[in-house]
Amino acid sequence: MFITMILYIILALAMGLLVSYALKARKRAKMETIDNEHDAPDRTKSKNIAGITGFVLALCSFFLAAFPIVGIPMNLLALIFSAVGLRRRPIGLALAGFFISLVGFFSAILQALRVGIIPS
Repeated sequence: MFITMILYIILALAMGLLVSYALKARKRAKMETIDNEHDAPDRTKSKNIAGITGFVLALCSFFLAAFPIVGIPMNLLALIFSAVGLRRRPIGLALAGFFISLVGFFSAILQALRVGIIPS
């Protein structure tokens, strides 16, 4: 059981690194577009990628809270991404993800106590 938990934590960290790499690559591509003289800066709506990621992780982890080995690390990742997203605009999804992940985290902790994964 301990090995499974370690594997899920490693998987969650790998997912975080992949998202971080994708965000950096997107930022680099946008900067190259802006540096080009003939291209105008992109005037689309600003997106809070960290907030969206935190919200999606919070939704997934909320439904996986019944399985604490998966739910707790995913909730922690959702909390981290949502907290980072709260510092950027727009904050709607980041705020929703933060509160959903808090509820999911506490329900996963309660489930872990009930099942006996965490000794009381």
